[in-house]
This record gives sequence, structure tokens and C-alpha cells, in this order.
Amino acid sequence: MRFRFFLIVSLLIYVPAVSQQLSSDKQTNQVSVDDTLAMNTYSRIMNHNYDIVNGPEYIVFHKLYHTNPFFQSATICSGTVFYNGHIYSDYKLIYDIFKDEIVVNYLTPSGYLKLISLNKHFVDSFDISVNNITSRFQKILFKPEDEMKDGYYEIKFRGKAILLLRYIKTMSQVDGQDEYFDALKKYILLNGEYHTITTLRKFIKLFGENKNEMKKYIRSLRVVSFRKISDIELIQIFAYYDSLK
Repeated sequence: MRFRFFLIVSLLIYVPAVSQQLSSDKQTNQVSVDDTLAMNTYSRIMNHNYDIVNGPEYIVFHKLYHTNPFFQSATICSGTVFYNGHIYSDYKLIYDIFKDEIVVNYLTPSGYLKLISLNKHFVDSFDISVNNITSRFQKILFKPEDEMKDGYYEIKFRGKAILLLRYIKTMSQVDGQDEYFDALKKYILLNGEYHTITTLRKFIKLFGENKNEMKKYIRSLRVVSFRKISDIELIQIFAYYDSLK
């Protein structure tokens, strides 16, 4: 984790150093081949559409020890952001679960790299890829009666029923250091209503007239407790439900 933290810090230090060198070279009209190659390479890696930059600077205020507030990884990942009606692809971003914020790299006009928290009001959804696995998150705003918190939810399955995962990070002091702890809540959107399920019996009842068929299929997967159902098994269950008439 410390290595990953230092990787982020290194990016913040490296880019200004490169830009300062380029600025100095331009003053003497002598931009070296190495500098040009470095800038071209960086431009391919980073996306600098300034329309998306509409939020405060993100400060890495925490020290990374055993845990961190990020989704899956403390490194900057590849992703796509659906922002204010536009698609911004091939961005470098991180998802701070503790703050429920999307953070992107931003190269200022003066050539300095900053981390910017995107204005959540304009973010519709985003994809983030970690270890070649892409996860889709949707911003969902709820009605008071839904008793669910507004924010980003991973869309794990979308069909006649929708499976939503809400990632949560809590922070506590451990031996004088900030440590983050993971929690995960699963919600089901079925027939226009959101459901929080804790037992297998309640889960099966959701399927109404198909509950007997669903019960048999769930038993065929040897599932005996809802708490022990894996995400893969849930996807299989919802896919089977979609196949029923």
C-alpha cells in the first residue's frame, strides 16, 4: 500500500518537473527530442478535456498503512466518466469510497498535475477498470420512502431485476493511525421497488408467481443462506429469472 501511495505522489512530482524543463527549453527555442517524446507519451496516457474539471482539488490527506479509502486499489486506474451529458473516455481516475467521490487527474494549462474531485451533480455514471475487470457505477437519487442513501452504486446485473452493490468505508483510529474498514450492502430493484434482503425466504418471495421455480433453481446451486450467496451465484439466479416467461 505504501508503494501505491508513493506512486501517486511520484506522479504529482514528476509532471511539474517535466513541464518546467520544457518551459525552460522553449525560452531558448531548444526543445529536445527526449522532452518532446515524454510530452507526447504523457498526452496519450492522460486525457485533458477541461470541460470535465468542475470541482475542488483532491488532497491526499491520509497516510496509507494497511488500508485505504479507495475502490479495489490505491493506484490511479483507467476509466470512463458520463458527465453532464457527455462521455469522457480513457481517463485516469480513482474512486474514494469513504467520501463517495470520483477523482481525476487534471493537467493545468501551466503543466502541473492535480487531482480534482468531480462535481457529483454532473456525474451520471462511471466505469473503472482494475486488473482488467471493469465495474459500472451509477449515481442514484432516492425518494425519502426508499430509505437508501444517495450516491454511487455498482450495477452488478441489469435485467428484469437489477442488482445493486453499495460499497462503504468507515474509518477508525487503530494504534494512533487512521484505518479504513470495508462493508458491502446489496439491494435489488424489482417491479419498481428497492429491496434490502437479509434472508433467503424473503429473497425467494420477491419473485412472486415464479417463486417456486426460483426456489428449485436456487436449491440446485446448493445455496442455503442469503448471506452466503456470492455475486456470481446472484448473477446466475437473476439470469435464470430473466429466462422465465
